[in-house]
Amino acid sequence: MGGGASKRVENVIPGDPDFNSFSSNVLGLNETKMKNWWKLFAKIEKKALYAGQNKDKSSSRRVTMVEFLDHFGLEMTDMSQRVFCQLRGSDEITSGPSVVKLGRGQGQVSTSGELDFCSFFIGLHDFCILTHKEIMGFCFEIFDKDKSGEITSDEIRSMIGMVYGMKSLDERVTRLMKDIDSSRDGRISYREFLKKPEALQRVTQPLTDLQKSLRNKCFGRGYWTHVEDSKQKYQKKEEIKGAPTVVEVYHGWREKQEKQRQQSIIDAEKKDEEALIEQKEKEEAAQAEIDRQQKAGEKKKVKLAQMKEDRLYKEELERRTGAEARPSPWTELVDLQTGATYYYNADTRLSQWSKPSELCMYDAS
Repeated sequence: MGGGASKRVENVIPGDPDFNSFSSNVLGLNETKMKNWWKLFAKIEKKALYAGQNKDKSSSRRVTMVEFLDHFGLEMTDMSQRVFCQLRGSDEITSGPSVVKLGRGQGQVSTSGELDFCSFFIGLHDFCILTHKEIMGFCFEIFDKDKSGEITSDEIRSMIGMVYGMKSLDERVTRLMKDIDSSRDGRISYREFLKKPEALQRVTQPLTDLQKSLRNKCFGRGYWTHVEDSKQKYQKKEEIKGAPTVVEVYHGWREKQEKQRQQSIIDAEKKDEEALIEQKEKEEAAQAEIDRQQKAGEKKKVKLAQMKEDRLYKEELERRTGAEARPSPWTELVDLQTGATYYYNADTRLSQWSKPSELCMYDAS
């Protein structure tokens, strides 16, 4: 029955994805094993429908106490009812309109007295891998009805009557109290209960026998050895101290998954925020580049306009003066008598007092 969970079971069982993931990663169950559990659960439910035990139920995906005990061939005793209640994690047994208070009350319980698949699976795994010491603790929880941490004289009578019957009840109660109640206060504490396992053997034996029967009928001893090994490996990996039950490990797993989900949400929000900041920075950088290019374009336009203006001026100058600049025919001279300036044209041999326009153009260039 060994081997890792090579095929994960996230999509095998309908319902809680955390539960499916827990079965795979903590208990080491692959797809085939989980499908077998689902088939077993469905078989119990269908068997009850065919037998007419619950005609009002139509594919409710729940198993009642009667259906559970009937399938596994267990008698409807006070002990079997209390164990079923513990599998449900309940503090009460429901039988029709009447309710009998009981048990350890650990977890989410419906008042219908039924097991859904998750409760069925977790409850059986919790019970079937108990050690002998844990069975004694389980037994103590069953009989400590008021959850005081001690078994009272009335609870002791109920416990012995459940196992031995009513014959010689007072004598058996007295003998058991003498063997176990070391403080002689008329109560049995949890520590006193665990100190005398030999005196309690007949009290705990029905639970031991029930566990053995359920283990054999639910895939055999090899399967449960594999599950226990997988659970211990997970506890070692996660550094979980003590000997937590499967229910406690499951709740711890769910808390861990919820924290991871919350952290994933925080990380996703942070990632989105960083992406928005990065996008904004890119947009600002792109806009800055556009502004830079626009400014560069404006400068280029100004420079091109200036170059064009210079080119046009040069062309106009060359048009006026000719392709090659030639010496002006005009010469600026000074009249010796008056000292006034006049201008002489060597080509026409004429002179004038006003400055010729050609010289004005040359001066401008």
